[in-house]
Amino acid sequence: EKALEKMREDFTSMMVHELRSPLTGIRSIATLLKNEKIKTELQKYNEFVDLISTNSSSMLDLVNDLLDVAKLESGKFEIFKKPSDLWQVASQRIKSFSALAADSKLTLEQKILPDVPQIFEFDENKIGQVLNNLLSNAIKFTSPGGKITLSAFLCEKSRDIVQTAVEKNVPWQGAMHGITCSSPSVVLAITDTGLGISQFGIGKLFNKFQQLAASARSEKKGTGLGLVIVKGVVEAHGGQVGCTSEEGKGTTFYATLPLTLPK
Repeated sequence: EKALEKMREDFTSMMVHELRSPLTGIRSIATLLKNEKIKTELQKYNEFVDLISTNSSSMLDLVNDLLDVAKLESGKFEIFKKPSDLWQVASQRIKSFSALAADSKLTLEQKILPDVPQIFEFDENKIGQVLNNLLSNAIKFTSPGGKITLSAFLCEKSRDIVQTAVEKNVPWQGAMHGITCSSPSVVLAITDTGLGISQFGIGKLFNKFQQLAASARSEKKGTGLGLVIVKGVVEAHGGQVGCTSEEGKGTTFYATLPLTLPK
């Protein structure tokens, strides 16, 4: 109980820090913008306005994550499924992360197999959020020169997910068998060529406090809320989420979406 309380205190402290940093930046920049001299330097003025926009967006994302986790824990998290285009959702995510991947000297690819229906029922906003979190993590933890692939393929009921991926020539890291689809499903997979995760680490990934330990050992900072939200969104769709990895070679995060075709 003491250890859990300590984790909660550390988590609260991290949240305060994560919010304080962009708020401090916004306040400082706003003070500078009051200077009449700055207003005449258009380039610098625009840079400051962009910084305010970036910092406020970062803060809003964190607040939204906190609200989503609170809803998950209280059982009030909702999804709104409707006929949606997975190809379009995936392409938009790839496009939005392409600049960040290029800056990190990473190759970012998309591989949606033809057996995936273009239109089926899911919450496109929430699944977009899932892809955002998984792609962001993959970029963060993959070294320059690496490769990240967003894949999607169809998995029949009771079929082994990893074996199906291998048979369909879908990039996959970590050979773990026995993970099956409980119903006909579309499998989303984000595969990277990063450092990989130990089996002990995989078991703790979807704990909202987990990133605290990782941050203590790494320069890669984060709140650890992203994977908690990913799990909540996928399970609200009736699917399952998980991770397979091989240390030194890379990681695959996967999510299954039960296939519900529009009436």
